[in-house]
Amino acid sequence: MDKKTLIAKLLLLFAQAALFFPFAIHPTRNGLDPSWQYQLNLVPGSGLIFGRDLLFNYGPLGYLFLPQPIGDNLLWSWLVLGALYALTLGSSAWVLFSSRFAPLNRRWANVLAAALLLLTAELVGVYDPEYWITGTVLFLLCATLWEKRLRWPFWSALALVVFFFFVKFSTGILNVISAVLFTLAAFLLKRPDARKIAAAVVPGLPLGFAATYLLYHPSLEDMARYAYAALNISSGYNYNMSLPVTDLFYLRYIWGLLLLLLAGVCYLARRDRENLIYALLFSGPVFVLLKHSFVRGDYGHILFAGPVLFLFAAIFLLFMKTDLTDLPWRRPTLALAAALFALAVLWPMHRTVQPGSWNVLRPLAAKVRLALSLPHQLRCLDETRDQRTFFLTDEFRAAIKGGTMTVYPWEAAYYRREDEFSFRPLPVFPINSSTPYLDRYNAAFLQAAGAPDFVVLSLDAVDNQYPLINCPALWQTLLFRYEIAGDDGHNFLLRRGADRTPRWNPSVSWQVRRDEDVFLPRVENGDRLLMTVDARRSLKGRLAQLFYKIPEITMTAEFDTGETETRRVFFEVWENGVVIDALPVTDDDFRAIMAGRPRRRVRRLRFSGEGLSCYRDEMTVTLTKLEMK
Repeated sequence: MDKKTLIAKLLLLFAQAALFFPFAIHPTRNGLDPSWQYQLNLVPGSGLIFGRDLLFNYGPLGYLFLPQPIGDNLLWSWLVLGALYALTLGSSAWVLFSSRFAPLNRRWANVLAAALLLLTAELVGVYDPEYWITGTVLFLLCATLWEKRLRWPFWSALALVVFFFFVKFSTGILNVISAVLFTLAAFLLKRPDARKIAAAVVPGLPLGFAATYLLYHPSLEDMARYAYAALNISSGYNYNMSLPVTDLFYLRYIWGLLLLLLAGVCYLARRDRENLIYALLFSGPVFVLLKHSFVRGDYGHILFAGPVLFLFAAIFLLFMKTDLTDLPWRRPTLALAAALFALAVLWPMHRTVQPGSWNVLRPLAAKVRLALSLPHQLRCLDETRDQRTFFLTDEFRAAIKGGTMTVYPWEAAYYRREDEFSFRPLPVFPINSSTPYLDRYNAAFLQAAGAPDFVVLSLDAVDNQYPLINCPALWQTLLFRYEIAGDDGHNFLLRRGADRTPRWNPSVSWQVRRDEDVFLPRVENGDRLLMTVDARRSLKGRLAQLFYKIPEITMTAEFDTGETETRRVFFEVWENGVVIDALPVTDDDFRAIMAGRPRRRVRRLRFSGEGLSCYRDEMTVTLTKLEMK
């Protein structure tokens, strides 16, 4: 082995070892994302079952990727992530140094290009474990294609796919797409074992998921619910969390990078057909990744795609059939690659990296600092484990003492494990309950005989949404089964009271144009008005949902006081019926509504926004008067 080939291989292994370093401690914090992460870490040992008690995109092993020092979570996380880290580095070393891959690992230019791509990628974003382990699945599948035999890399890749279903279901689906495309590639390459591969992937992965879930919890009904709810959450995320793109520069950067990669693949496919077949493996994961990244439209989510595109490109360069040194334009290409690498160093895309210095070392230095700081963090776990700044008041704790409580919309971190009451989280994290099924499941939880005695509620909302009405079935249950027992100026303490479910009068329905004003009749004596909307997506809307996202829709509510309020809404959940005559926009509104004396009533609604064009011209509005007891 010549010196430059050895240097390229060691550089690639060093880049993987440094950038994929998996060990970290996630402290408990207040906030939206820290709250669901805290809930994941409370699940082990709690008796809560995913598919029965909890419905989420993450699964029973989700805490392994976001470990907090609760119980043995940190130990199990580091053991599992350490094993996956060893598998990733070990499989890379095996491919780079094994004689089985001699034609591949002698191509120093390909190996060097892959290493430089990985080093550059960290300037564009951050590698989370789910992404580099997804890269490991693709790496193992590519190694199987190259070796032309079904050995341990193939079976390890399938095991990782099943594993992902219990960490994060949507990432499991992404890896299933990779496995299915691998099967297609096997047939295109006319491999003699293609049928065996198809038998292992097509029925094998669903059966592996089913067998593993039934070992975890022997219930076919709950297993089906776990999968169905995760798919609901993934599709609902694309709708209720979509935002207009604000960072067009970074969006164009990612699209430019993707187009550059596609142009390179097309050129390489002309030189060798098998290059196109290898590229096929990456098409599905890249599509899903870009679709997820562009949903939110902000810098952070758009650049989720950046480092993963670099990672996929590095794997492709390593396994493609063409040696870069055989290309007729190799010198201009290497010069361009060096220029791009220097540009990334001098003017990185990542906002946390300051331009004007050799910043390619900074991400590596950050990983080294993280590794060196872990012993100190472990010695100071009491300071590391809890960085919360907001807790429940003593009055709330005294009122809940001995009972059960839940939280709406997200601040699970209010609960402390030493509290003298039980915490029962809503089955579906409220910001994810954006489909009728998920909303009804949360409502059924609060209607059951063992429902929590108390709900700690705030009117916090994300992305300019209306509080509560985007979970209409849940809001009905809170309105008719709970009452205010306390108020600390930001949170309300709701106590379960007598069932005040109203009597439903006959409904009235009519057709309106999607941009037509809806006038509401006045209701008296504390009665309520329930509104459902049947809005069907047009062909444009179905295609937008599948390939990109549905833009936002806003609703302007005009009150009898002359005031107006404009916020985002989602038509799909209106199937469950929105209590529409009075909206809990402010704390004063909520107090008055819960007391049965709304301080202002809605008299007109107007829907607007780019997302309306994704629905048919007419929609059905149904109003039902609810006579309160």
